[in-house]
Amino acid sequence: MYVGALVIIYAIVVHVITGVVLIVDPDAAASTGPSSVVQLLFDSSLVAGLAMLIAAALAIAAHLHRPLRSWAFWPQQLLLVVAAIGALVAVVMGNYADGTVRPTLFIATDQLPVMLRRFGFGATPPVDIPGASSGLVQDPLYRKENYPPGSIDADWQPGYDIQMSIGQGIDVTPLQLATAYSALANGGILPTPHFAKELRDSEGRVVKKLSFPPQRNLHLPESFLAEVRQGLYNASHSADGTSSSVFGNFKPDVAGKTGTAEVLGKADNAWYASWAPADNPEIVVVALIVGGGHGGVSAAPVAREVYSAYFHPNQKIRAQAGTDRSR
Repeated sequence: MYVGALVIIYAIVVHVITGVVLIVDPDAAASTGPSSVVQLLFDSSLVAGLAMLIAAALAIAAHLHRPLRSWAFWPQQLLLVVAAIGALVAVVMGNYADGTVRPTLFIATDQLPVMLRRFGFGATPPVDIPGASSGLVQDPLYRKENYPPGSIDADWQPGYDIQMSIGQGIDVTPLQLATAYSALANGGILPTPHFAKELRDSEGRVVKKLSFPPQRNLHLPESFLAEVRQGLYNASHSADGTSSSVFGNFKPDVAGKTGTAEVLGKADNAWYASWAPADNPEIVVVALIVGGGHGGVSAAPVAREVYSAYFHPNQKIRAQAGTDRSR
Protein backbone atom coordinates (compact mmCIF):
# COMPACT_ATOMS: atom_id res chain seq x y z
CA MET A 1 0.00 0.00 0.00
CA TYR A 2 2.87 2.37 0.83
CA VAL A 3 4.50 1.61 -2.53
CA GLY A 4 1.22 2.32 -4.28
CA ALA A 5 0.90 5.62 -2.42
CA LEU A 6 4.42 6.65 -3.43
CA VAL A 7 3.68 5.77 -7.05
CA ILE A 8 0.50 7.86 -6.97
CA ILE A 9 2.32 10.83 -5.44
CA TYR A 10 5.07 10.51 -8.05
CA ALA A 11 2.56 10.45 -10.90
CA ILE A 12 0.72 13.49 -9.53
CA VAL A 13 3.96 15.46 -9.24
CA VAL A 14 4.97 14.53 -12.78
CA HIS A 15 1.61 15.60 -14.19
CA VAL A 16 1.67 18.90 -12.29
CA ILE A 17 5.20 19.72 -13.48
CA THR A 18 4.27 18.80 -17.04
CA GLY A 19 1.20 21.03 -16.89
CA VAL A 20 3.24 23.95 -15.55
CA VAL A 21 5.82 23.52 -18.31
CA LEU A 22 3.15 23.55 -21.02
CA ILE A 23 1.42 26.58 -19.50
CA VAL A 24 4.64 28.58 -19.17
CA ASP A 25 5.98 27.54 -22.59
CA PRO A 26 3.29 26.33 -25.02
CA ASP A 27 5.99 25.79 -27.66
CA ALA A 28 7.36 22.97 -25.50
CA ALA A 29 4.41 20.80 -26.49
CA ALA A 30 5.96 20.35 -29.91
CA SER A 31 9.52 19.78 -28.70
CA THR A 32 11.35 16.57 -29.45
CA GLY A 33 14.65 14.77 -28.97
CA PRO A 34 16.31 12.97 -26.06
CA SER A 35 16.92 16.26 -24.24
CA SER A 36 13.32 17.41 -24.39
CA VAL A 37 12.01 18.15 -20.89
CA VAL A 38 8.44 17.50 -21.96
CA GLN A 39 9.40 14.21 -23.59
CA LEU A 40 11.13 13.05 -20.41
CA LEU A 41 8.20 14.17 -18.30
CA PHE A 42 5.71 12.33 -20.44
CA ASP A 43 7.91 9.25 -20.49
CA SER A 44 7.95 9.39 -16.68
CA SER A 45 4.22 9.99 -16.63
CA LEU A 46 3.62 6.96 -18.83
CA VAL A 47 5.77 4.75 -16.62
CA ALA A 48 4.04 6.08 -13.51
CA GLY A 49 0.66 5.45 -15.05
CA LEU A 50 1.48 1.85 -15.90
CA ALA A 51 2.88 1.32 -12.40
CA MET A 52 -0.29 2.76 -10.90
CA LEU A 53 -2.42 0.48 -13.02
CA ILE A 54 -0.46 -2.64 -12.08
CA ALA A 55 -0.34 -1.72 -8.38
CA ALA A 56 -4.07 -1.00 -8.31
CA ALA A 57 -4.95 -4.26 -10.08
CA LEU A 58 -2.79 -6.37 -7.76
CA ALA A 59 -4.05 -4.65 -4.61
CA ILE A 60 -7.70 -4.94 -5.58
CA ALA A 61 -7.23 -8.59 -6.49
CA ALA A 62 -5.62 -9.24 -3.11
CA HIS A 63 -8.49 -7.57 -1.25
CA LEU A 64 -11.09 -9.54 -3.19
CA HIS A 65 -9.51 -12.80 -2.02
CA ARG A 66 -9.61 -11.98 1.69
CA PRO A 67 -12.62 -11.58 3.98
CA LEU A 68 -13.82 -8.06 4.62
CA ARG A 69 -12.93 -7.56 8.29
CA SER A 70 -13.47 -3.85 8.49
CA TRP A 71 -14.85 -0.91 6.59
CA ALA A 72 -11.30 0.43 6.71
CA PHE A 73 -10.52 -1.49 3.56
CA TRP A 74 -13.04 0.47 1.46
CA PRO A 75 -11.16 3.80 1.46
CA GLN A 76 -8.07 1.90 0.33
CA GLN A 77 -9.91 0.12 -2.44
CA LEU A 78 -11.62 3.34 -3.52
CA LEU A 79 -8.24 5.09 -3.66
CA LEU A 80 -6.82 2.27 -5.75
CA VAL A 81 -9.77 2.37 -8.15
CA VAL A 82 -9.28 6.10 -8.60
CA ALA A 83 -5.57 5.46 -9.13
CA ALA A 84 -6.36 2.86 -11.77
CA ILE A 85 -8.61 5.31 -13.62
CA GLY A 86 -5.87 7.92 -13.39
CA ALA A 87 -3.43 5.36 -14.73
CA LEU A 88 -5.58 4.72 -17.78
CA VAL A 89 -5.74 8.45 -18.46
CA ALA A 90 -1.97 8.72 -18.03
CA VAL A 91 -1.33 5.83 -20.40
CA VAL A 92 -3.68 7.19 -23.05
CA MET A 93 -2.71 10.86 -22.73
CA GLY A 94 0.92 10.47 -21.80
CA ASN A 95 2.12 9.04 -25.07
CA TYR A 96 3.37 11.09 -27.97
CA ALA A 97 4.30 10.47 -31.60
CA ASP A 98 6.36 12.26 -34.25
CA GLY A 99 7.75 14.59 -31.60
CA THR A 100 4.38 16.13 -30.75
CA VAL A 101 2.79 15.46 -27.36
CA ARG A 102 -0.69 14.15 -28.03
CA PRO A 103 -3.11 11.34 -27.09
CA THR A 104 -2.48 7.94 -28.63
CA LEU A 105 -6.00 6.55 -28.69
CA PHE A 106 -8.16 9.66 -28.54
CA ILE A 107 -6.61 12.20 -30.90
CA ALA A 108 -8.45 15.51 -30.86
CA THR A 109 -9.86 16.32 -34.28
CA ASP A 110 -9.26 20.06 -34.07
CA GLN A 111 -5.47 20.04 -33.83
CA LEU A 112 -4.84 20.86 -37.49
CA PRO A 113 -6.20 24.43 -37.12
CA VAL A 114 -4.01 24.84 -34.04
CA MET A 115 -0.89 23.83 -35.96
CA LEU A 116 -1.84 26.00 -38.94
CA ARG A 117 -2.04 29.00 -36.63
CA ARG A 118 1.37 28.16 -35.25
CA PHE A 119 2.67 28.54 -38.81
CA GLY A 120 1.11 32.00 -38.99
CA PHE A 121 -2.05 31.21 -40.94
CA GLY A 122 -5.29 32.83 -39.79
CA ALA A 123 -3.48 35.86 -38.32
CA THR A 124 -2.30 39.13 -39.81
CA PRO A 125 1.43 38.84 -40.56
CA PRO A 126 3.54 41.25 -38.46
CA VAL A 127 4.96 42.87 -41.59
CA ASP A 128 6.33 46.42 -41.51
CA ILE A 129 3.85 47.86 -44.02
CA PRO A 130 0.06 48.15 -43.70
CA GLY A 131 -2.52 46.19 -45.64
CA ALA A 132 -1.62 42.57 -44.82
CA SER A 133 -4.57 40.18 -44.62
CA SER A 134 -5.17 37.59 -41.91
CA GLY A 135 -6.73 35.03 -44.20
CA LEU A 136 -8.94 32.43 -42.57
CA VAL A 137 -8.43 29.22 -40.62
CA GLN A 138 -11.69 27.61 -39.62
CA ASP A 139 -11.79 26.02 -36.16
CA PRO A 140 -14.46 24.97 -33.63
CA LEU A 141 -14.95 28.56 -32.41
CA TYR A 142 -15.39 29.84 -35.97
CA ARG A 143 -18.01 27.16 -36.60
CA LYS A 144 -19.98 28.04 -33.50
CA GLU A 145 -19.92 31.77 -34.29
CA ASN A 146 -20.83 31.50 -37.97
CA TYR A 147 -23.36 28.67 -38.22
CA PRO A 148 -26.85 28.24 -36.71
CA PRO A 149 -26.76 26.87 -33.14
CA GLY A 150 -27.57 23.18 -33.01
CA SER A 151 -26.86 22.59 -36.68
CA ILE A 152 -24.36 19.95 -37.75
CA ASP A 153 -22.19 22.65 -39.30
CA ALA A 154 -21.86 24.40 -35.94
CA ASP A 155 -19.89 21.48 -34.51
CA TRP A 156 -16.39 20.54 -35.58
CA GLN A 157 -16.54 17.30 -37.54
CA PRO A 158 -13.62 14.87 -38.07
CA GLY A 159 -13.90 15.27 -41.82
CA TYR A 160 -12.96 18.95 -41.62
CA ASP A 161 -9.35 18.01 -40.92
CA ILE A 162 -9.30 15.96 -44.12
CA GLN A 163 -10.72 18.89 -46.07
CA MET A 164 -8.23 21.33 -44.55
CA SER A 165 -5.32 19.06 -45.41
CA ILE A 166 -6.02 19.72 -49.09
CA GLY A 167 -6.75 23.41 -48.63
CA GLN A 168 -10.52 23.49 -48.06
CA GLY A 169 -11.75 25.70 -45.24
CA ILE A 170 -8.65 27.87 -45.20
CA ASP A 171 -7.77 31.12 -46.98
CA VAL A 172 -4.10 32.09 -47.18
CA THR A 173 -2.08 34.90 -48.71
CA PRO A 174 1.20 34.58 -50.65
CA LEU A 175 3.00 36.33 -47.78
CA GLN A 176 1.69 33.83 -45.23
CA LEU A 177 2.65 30.89 -47.44
CA ALA A 178 6.12 32.32 -48.06
CA THR A 179 6.62 32.79 -44.32
CA ALA A 180 5.52 29.22 -43.58
CA TYR A 181 7.78 27.82 -46.30
CA SER A 182 10.66 29.83 -44.86
CA ALA A 183 10.13 28.05 -41.55
CA LEU A 184 10.19 24.68 -43.30
CA ALA A 185 13.31 25.66 -45.21
CA ASN A 186 15.30 26.94 -42.23
CA GLY A 187 14.48 24.11 -39.84
CA GLY A 188 11.44 25.38 -37.96
CA ILE A 189 12.00 29.06 -37.11
CA LEU A 190 9.03 31.18 -38.20
CA PRO A 191 10.55 34.45 -39.45
CA THR A 192 9.10 37.94 -39.25
CA PRO A 193 8.42 39.16 -42.81
CA HIS A 194 9.66 42.66 -43.59
CA PHE A 195 10.53 44.99 -46.45
CA ALA A 196 12.76 47.51 -44.71
CA LYS A 197 16.43 46.89 -43.97
CA GLU A 198 17.63 50.19 -42.56
CA LEU A 199 16.77 53.87 -42.19
CA ARG A 200 18.82 56.50 -44.03
CA ASP A 201 18.87 60.28 -43.93
CA SER A 202 18.48 62.64 -46.88
CA GLU A 203 22.14 62.20 -47.79
CA GLY A 204 21.98 58.42 -47.83
CA ARG A 205 23.76 57.83 -44.53
CA VAL A 206 22.53 54.91 -42.45
CA VAL A 207 20.74 56.24 -39.39
CA LYS A 208 19.48 52.96 -38.00
CA LYS A 209 19.70 49.32 -38.93
CA LEU A 210 16.42 47.55 -38.38
CA SER A 211 16.08 44.21 -36.63
CA PHE A 212 13.23 41.77 -37.05
CA PRO A 213 13.48 38.87 -34.56
CA PRO A 214 11.73 35.62 -35.55
CA GLN A 215 8.17 35.10 -34.39
CA ARG A 216 8.67 31.70 -32.77
CA ASN A 217 10.41 28.35 -32.87
CA LEU A 218 7.99 25.72 -34.14
CA HIS A 219 10.11 22.86 -32.75
CA LEU A 220 9.58 20.76 -35.86
CA PRO A 221 10.99 17.22 -35.61
CA GLU A 222 13.85 16.53 -37.98
CA SER A 223 12.07 13.43 -39.26
CA PHE A 224 9.09 15.59 -40.23
CA LEU A 225 11.30 18.16 -41.96
CA ALA A 226 13.13 15.43 -43.86
CA GLU A 227 9.85 14.01 -45.20
CA VAL A 228 8.60 17.44 -46.27
CA ARG A 229 11.87 18.30 -48.01
CA GLN A 230 11.97 14.99 -49.83
CA GLY A 231 8.34 15.32 -50.88
CA LEU A 232 8.87 18.82 -52.25
CA TYR A 233 11.97 17.71 -54.11
CA ASN A 234 10.12 14.76 -55.64
CA ALA A 235 7.26 17.03 -56.68
CA SER A 236 9.65 19.06 -58.82
CA HIS A 237 11.94 16.26 -60.05
CA SER A 238 10.22 12.89 -60.19
CA ALA A 239 8.70 11.61 -63.42
CA ASP A 240 5.17 12.32 -62.21
CA GLY A 241 6.03 15.46 -60.26
CA THR A 242 3.59 18.32 -60.80
CA SER A 243 6.37 20.80 -61.66
CA SER A 244 9.11 18.49 -62.98
CA SER A 245 8.48 19.72 -66.53
CA VAL A 246 9.50 23.19 -65.34
CA PHE A 247 12.24 22.46 -62.81
CA GLY A 248 13.46 18.99 -63.74
CA ASN A 249 16.58 20.36 -65.44
CA PHE A 250 16.94 23.65 -63.57
CA LYS A 251 20.02 24.33 -61.47
CA PRO A 252 20.27 24.67 -58.59
CA ASP A 253 17.63 22.13 -57.64
CA VAL A 254 14.30 23.59 -56.59
CA ALA A 255 11.98 22.01 -54.03
CA GLY A 256 8.39 23.07 -54.51
CA LYS A 257 4.73 22.22 -54.84
CA THR A 258 2.01 23.34 -57.19
CA GLY A 259 -1.43 24.32 -55.98
CA THR A 260 -4.82 24.86 -57.61
CA ALA A 261 -7.27 26.89 -55.53
CA GLU A 262 -10.95 26.76 -56.39
CA VAL A 263 -12.80 30.07 -56.54
CA LEU A 264 -16.59 29.90 -56.55
CA GLY A 265 -17.92 31.01 -59.90
CA LYS A 266 -14.50 31.88 -61.30
CA ALA A 267 -11.46 30.19 -62.83
CA ASP A 268 -9.09 28.42 -60.45
CA ASN A 269 -6.13 30.30 -59.01
CA ALA A 270 -2.70 28.84 -59.71
CA TRP A 271 -0.11 28.56 -56.92
CA TYR A 272 3.50 27.56 -56.64
CA ALA A 273 5.42 27.55 -53.34
CA SER A 274 9.10 26.62 -53.25
CA TRP A 275 12.67 27.23 -52.16
CA ALA A 276 16.14 26.78 -53.63
CA PRO A 277 18.67 25.31 -53.51
CA ALA A 278 16.70 22.32 -52.34
CA ASP A 279 19.38 21.05 -49.95
CA ASN A 280 20.64 24.43 -48.73
CA PRO A 281 17.88 27.04 -49.14
CA GLU A 282 18.75 30.65 -49.88
CA ILE A 283 15.48 31.97 -51.22
CA VAL A 284 11.76 31.16 -50.99
CA VAL A 285 9.53 31.94 -53.96
CA VAL A 286 5.72 31.84 -53.89
CA ALA A 287 3.82 32.61 -57.09
CA LEU A 288 0.07 33.22 -57.32
CA ILE A 289 -1.63 33.64 -60.70
CA VAL A 290 -5.25 34.71 -60.24
CA GLY A 291 -7.39 32.72 -62.66
CA GLY A 292 -4.28 30.88 -63.84
CA GLY A 293 -5.72 27.39 -63.50
CA HIS A 294 -3.29 24.62 -62.57
CA GLY A 295 -0.19 25.67 -60.65
CA GLY A 296 2.13 23.64 -62.85
CA VAL A 297 0.88 25.37 -65.98
CA SER A 298 1.16 29.05 -65.04
CA ALA A 299 2.55 29.62 -61.52
CA ALA A 300 5.58 27.30 -61.67
CA PRO A 301 6.94 28.91 -64.88
CA VAL A 302 6.70 32.34 -63.24
CA ALA A 303 8.60 31.05 -60.19
CA ARG A 304 11.28 29.69 -62.53
CA GLU A 305 11.78 33.14 -64.01
CA VAL A 306 12.33 34.54 -60.51
CA TYR A 307 14.89 31.84 -59.74
CA SER A 308 16.62 32.45 -63.08
CA ALA A 309 16.97 36.15 -62.30
CA TYR A 310 18.32 35.38 -58.83
CA PHE A 311 20.75 32.56 -59.58
CA HIS A 312 21.64 33.40 -63.20
CA PRO A 313 21.41 37.20 -63.44
CA ASN A 314 23.61 37.38 -66.53
CA GLN A 315 21.60 34.91 -68.55
CA LYS A 316 18.63 35.77 -70.70
CA ILE A 317 15.41 34.60 -69.12
CA ARG A 318 13.57 32.13 -71.30
CA ALA A 319 9.96 31.19 -70.77
CA GLN A 320 9.40 27.59 -69.77
CA ALA A 321 6.07 25.98 -70.57
CA GLY A 322 4.41 24.07 -67.74
CA THR A 323 2.08 21.08 -67.84
CA ASP A 324 -0.86 19.84 -65.81
CA ARG A 325 0.10 16.44 -64.41
CA SER A 326 -2.68 16.25 -61.88
CA ARG A 327 -4.96 14.27 -64.17
